Amino acid sequence: MGRPRETIEIRVVDRETGRPQPVGTPGEIVIRAFTVMKGYYGKPTETSEAVNADGWLHTGDVGRFDADGYLYFDGRYKDMLKTSGFNVSCQEVEEVLSQHPAVLYASLVGIPDARDTEIGAAFVQVRPGAACTETELLQLCRTRLARFKVPRHVRFVDALPLSASGKVQKFVLRAELVRELKIDS
Repeated sequence: MGRPRETIEIRVVDRETGRPQPVGTPGEIVIRAFTVMKGYYGKPTETSEAVNADGWLHTGDVGRFDADGYLYFDGRYKDMLKTSGFNVSCQEVEEVLSQHPAVLYASLVGIPDARDTEIGAAFVQVRPGAACTETELLQLCRTRLARFKVPRHVRFVDALPLSASGKVQKFVLRAELVRELKIDS
């Protein structure tokens, strides 16, 4: 994303404690500036959830600073899954899957798991005329991701279900796989 402007304060904080994260450590991006909203009109509860008493807006975005002060966007907390006590950024896994030359689109969802709370399931749309296998994609993930981030399931789809605004409807993908695997959710 780059370096923050001088007129905008940006921090990356631990969501539980609110303390700034060390360089390179992901956390929630919070912002404070004269251009940032003071709250939601007529919605004090929503305002108190989004803006703290010191005026910091909690964005719900995951990010990290590097040693040179550059901010990196790693995804949204809403688009995370928790497996074996670890947070997994769906965006990070999707980016790795998309590095395979045959992959047109990739989407990761979390599905319930009795042992690990949630596990990753990847849905992949292959480029026309191209081909790849589940084994290839999982091997790619194993070489570029921590073990707990590697999806446990890969499903190939003709197209990903999209909303009117063009966003992948992950709840549809999740429901289909939960039904297929006969998981109680």
